[in-house]
Amino acid sequence: MGPFVTAKIPGLFKRGSVYWYRKVYLPRHLAKVIGAGEYCVSLRTRDLTEAIRLAEDHRKRAADIIANAKRTAGDPEQAARVHVDRLLRDDLRDRLSRQRDDHSLDAEERGVTSRIENVTERLRRGGLSRSDYAGLREELRALQIVLDRIHGDVPAADDAKSPRLSQIVTLWAKDAKASSSVRGKRATERSAYPLRFIPENFQP
Repeated sequence: MGPFVTAKIPGLFKRGSVYWYRKVYLPRHLAKVIGAGEYCVSLRTRDLTEAIRLAEDHRKRAADIIANAKRTAGDPEQAARVHVDRLLRDDLRDRLSRQRDDHSLDAEERGVTSRIENVTERLRRGGLSRSDYAGLREELRALQIVLDRIHGDVPAADDAKSPRLSQIVTLWAKDAKASSSVRGKRATERSAYPLRFIPENFQP
């Protein structure tokens, strides 16, 4: 059976005998800023009165998240930065959990380098909206960071912005970075890649 919806209390429903609260993030474009399409949490209670009280607390939390996301979305540069930073954190976690061999590193490097060239060319051509320009600039920054990671360069733990991610960075540095032979080869080749094509004063 699906969840039983408590119609009188928006967002309140039951899964089995336990009450939950759910709020879909609207407008939908906010999901990209927030990093999720909805706010959904178990209230960990079977009592309706307690569930109603807890649901109101979570309704306020969800409203705060939406309000903050709207402010961020109103600034294209900040919205792009938030989205890309989240992707970079996911990339670190993936590198921690899934080690690459030399073949996969080579393939990954080729793909990232090709995308850098494509993004750079699009920025050079201009004619972009402010939002598109901000998104491509942040993507270029992220691609350069990922390429550094492929080469075995470890980001500073201070950039993690959270103790948990700092730990991930430290573990990744010890257990999952490129082999010394691959790292040496890439360090030599790296200078051949003109990565920072776009000057700081470039305007769309």
